[in-house]
Amino acid sequence: MSRQRIDMSQLTPEQREALRAEAMRRALAIVDRYAPPLLFLLAFAARLFAATAVRFPALDDPAYYLKVAENLAAGRGLTIGTLWGYLVAMPAVTHASNEHWMPLASLVLAPFFAAFGPSFPLAQTVGAAIGSLLAPLGWVLARQVLAGHERWRGFAAFTGVFVAFNPLLIYQAVTGDSAVSFAVLGALMAVLASGFALRTNLGALLTGLVAGFSYLARAEGLLLAAVLLVWLWLQTDGSDRMRRTALCLAGVLAVALPWWLRNAAAFGTPMPVPSLLLMAVPDYAALFHYPGSTSGGFATAELGKQVTLRLEGFGTNVSVLFWWLFPAAPLALVGAFQLWTSPALRTNLALAAALFLATALLFPVLTINGTFYHAAGAIIPILALLSGYGLFVTARALARRFAPNTASLFGQLLCAGAVVLQLFQLGSALDLTAEGHQVWERQFAVAAEWLASQPAGAVMSNQPNTLHYVTGRPAIMLPLPDPPEVAHEVAQRYGATHLVAFWELGPFGATSHYPDALKDATGFEEVFARDGVTVYRIR
Repeated sequence: MSRQRIDMSQLTPEQREALRAEAMRRALAIVDRYAPPLLFLLAFAARLFAATAVRFPALDDPAYYLKVAENLAAGRGLTIGTLWGYLVAMPAVTHASNEHWMPLASLVLAPFFAAFGPSFPLAQTVGAAIGSLLAPLGWVLARQVLAGHERWRGFAAFTGVFVAFNPLLIYQAVTGDSAVSFAVLGALMAVLASGFALRTNLGALLTGLVAGFSYLARAEGLLLAAVLLVWLWLQTDGSDRMRRTALCLAGVLAVALPWWLRNAAAFGTPMPVPSLLLMAVPDYAALFHYPGSTSGGFATAELGKQVTLRLEGFGTNVSVLFWWLFPAAPLALVGAFQLWTSPALRTNLALAAALFLATALLFPVLTINGTFYHAAGAIIPILALLSGYGLFVTARALARRFAPNTASLFGQLLCAGAVVLQLFQLGSALDLTAEGHQVWERQFAVAAEWLASQPAGAVMSNQPNTLHYVTGRPAIMLPLPDPPEVAHEVAQRYGATHLVAFWELGPFGATSHYPDALKDATGFEEVFARDGVTVYRIR
């Protein structure tokens, strides 16, 4: 049907203004409809491009998730052929998996591996697709926080594009890490908790289910679920308070309870790794102690050290956010101050503050070694929005002194500049990332080539998960804080015939004895060394 052309000259000023307003309304409706899928496609393209620079999984947990997914796809269930540590006593090297790391990353990959065959590029593609959902979630979140703000679409676009091109979010999405699923589920939980969960019973239930799945992605999800329940209780009243909090809890338990029952059947307890021990260890290497016949229990830090660790954990988390949001991270405080009256913002900040403080104060050693880095993706969309808003209002306020007529334009240009800077960071990071992953790929290829000439059997390593992923051999962790005689006891206990060491790759810690302790150690004979790989025969 053809539209009749309107002669604007025949209309009154009021009619012309009404037509312009209607045209603008339709144009904005188109933007609102297509912006989220376009942001997804933009983020997906960026992640697929970055995947070409990452040909080998990151160390050491991504290899674990990939191998468990392979076992699931092959019908072997949730099993793994490595001992990452000795926090949970295992009767054999091959055992029920996920006593420490959570299963969702593997559960998501397994159907794709079953359908198309296991491969790292396939895992990268799945991770890229999941991670790309953060960009449209950033748009939705900005719309909630800035409800009624005349510039909300501009800040929503900034948030979505910032997330789409964020180098660290991209890296996590294409390395097989659990962080990408946790980021998306955590951000989705914040979006639901900011509105839908408060208004309807179904919303409360769905938000609880999302929180439960975030727990299956990373253990920090249980913390977010607890904060969510308290927040929901505080933000509702009357009969809605009890009903919606109960429904949200039911959603969490519908996901978490089956997992706890599985753990109880597999390990004898719903949560196999003792949380109190994780709170008290003096450094990361201490986690790999073997409590055997010649050694005592796990080391714990004294009070002064505990305080120092928590201060260091707090500083680590600040540093993580600074680099995630570079260059506008400090201005997120300005944005939070400016937008504090937004109920959706307060919901997001409650979840973000809980994640920041709990990781630093409860589990400082873990967060110093990457826990908050792996979990922070869930709060990057809200912090990106706040940093962009803070950058805009700060730049506009400064520009008003010199060029008041273009102050808003100056703020917009600086926000655009922050996105452009991210693109430059991404380009630089890809070169460095490609080089680092190529080194890892070469080192593990050297180890695999040497082991291929040896009889089948378990090996010991300081990178057991990645070595198992590459070679298929059962692998156990070198007990880093223990002397060689304890390492020898562990090897004898689990039948390891060689120690395959990648000394440049860690993990490190002040309590580690290695590699120096092996120089004159009884029972260990160096038989091979090349390209950063050192192999010892265990006699």
